[in-house]
Amino acid sequence: MEASKVSDKSIGVVLNSVRRLIRSYRLFSREVEKEYGITGAQLFVLQALDQGAPGQVLTINELADRSFTHQSTVSEVVARLKTKKLVVQRKSEEDLRKTFLSLSSTGKSLLKRAPRSPGAKLVEGLLELSPKERSQLASLLSRVLHTGGLDREPAELFFQEK
Repeated sequence: MEASKVSDKSIGVVLNSVRRLIRSYRLFSREVEKEYGITGAQLFVLQALDQGAPGQVLTINELADRSFTHQSTVSEVVARLKTKKLVVQRKSEEDLRKTFLSLSSTGKSLLKRAPRSPGAKLVEGLLELSPKERSQLASLLSRVLHTGGLDREPAELFFQEK
């Protein structure tokens, strides 16, 4: 590695930003598990489900889109939320293959007390960027991860339990 590349201050800024992001997720996840008995990933999905009109129901795919996460990842999280009785799932009357998700009364109550997740704050910050800036950031991050060989792992929610 070239000495001038190693001493580039912007690399430290980027690494420190990533460290802060990961640290905030880790601390938040510990706090949420201790206080509410759910993971930070579960709270992020609950908060995504709660966006929009009161009483709105979503499909798994709609919730995946809303949480910027793959459908299979959201399905795993939702399964745990259903077990904890925080989410209700019901079949569509028109198409029995389709199911809808909504918050249970317990889920609504938990959300009233819970803090906003780092994921929700990060999305809020990203929405403050212009579409062009978001596109540039996405492209640059993808390129950095690809160059470093870090793009092969699935992109799961931070601190999602297995």
